Amino acid sequence: SAPQPDEASLLVVADGVASEQGGEVASATATTYLTRALVPFLAALAIAGSKRSYAGSIPRALDRVLREANQTILRARAAEPKFRGMATTVVCAVVADDILRVAWAGDSRAYLCRGGGVTQLTEDHSEAAKLIHAGVITPDEAKFHPLAHVITNNLGRDDFQPAVKGWRIQ
Repeated sequence: SAPQPDEASLLVVADGVASEQGGEVASATATTYLTRALVPFLAALAIAGSKRSYAGSIPRALDRVLREANQTILRARAAEPKFRGMATTVVCAVVADDILRVAWAGDSRAYLCRGGGVTQLTEDHSEAAKLIHAGVITPDEAKFHPLAHVITNNLGRDDFQPAVKGWRIQ
């Protein structure tokens, strides 16, 4: 069911980067960190009941918390040599006040399903997506392109940059 006006829903998916050691650890670290940081934040907003606070603070919180999760993964990589290359893609969504806010990195995707249709909301952070955007290849060609699975942004990178967007879902 949809959240009530003073409630919020949190959804998190993290997919450890398969070619890197510790992908499973990175994805578990990300989901645990994001959940532990965002659940109390969203509960405090719900208690405050201020719709204005939802509008501005959720995107900033998503950006901040993803950056913090990235730093947590980088520290774990530095502390444990066997996890030197660990990384994860992530998509994190908050639904509050009829607005879906999504933060992501990598090729973990968010879709909106309504009215019998499915719309992809996020854009992949991959070499193939860059080539599609530049008009070099088509989406169908990207499926079999040698760079199809080369991720350009994920948790576990020094140059990590979360993407954050919002959509009204009434």
